[in-house]
Amino acid sequence: MKVKVAGAFFLFLLCSPLISQPNEEDLQYSIILIGDAGEHRPFSKSVFKMASDRIRRSGKNSAVIFLGDNIYPLGLPTKENPERSKMEGKLSPQLEVIRNSEGRGFIIPGNHDWAKGRKSGRIHLLEHVSSSNKCNFPL
Repeated sequence: MKVKVAGAFFLFLLCSPLISQPNEEDLQYSIILIGDAGEHRPFSKSVFKMASDRIRRSGKNSAVIFLGDNIYPLGLPTKENPERSKMEGKLSPQLEVIRNSEGRGFIIPGNHDWAKGRKSGRIHLLEHVSSSNKCNFPL
């Protein structure tokens, strides 16, 4: 199933330049949606750069929304956990996209971000995200 979905998405990316795009001057608001950003893949940096470029061009009339599963596999561990800095490294590029923009940013936690439902998942994620006053964290 993953292969079919990935293949369909890749086909969409190939065809998207052929689809009529609106003029940037005509846009009133840009919304960028990014999902599964916490499992770094070879193209992750490119996605973050494209999102940053787009939101920078759109200025304050823009938003980026991270759609969950932002920290694989079990969310952000405690500060004492030796894996903490590695997991923060998965979330930090996402927060940078938000911090470096005039627009708004939202992070919607997925099941991995909640430590798969454990109470500690929410607490540790809130600790880290609360350091950014530009980030809206709907809980």
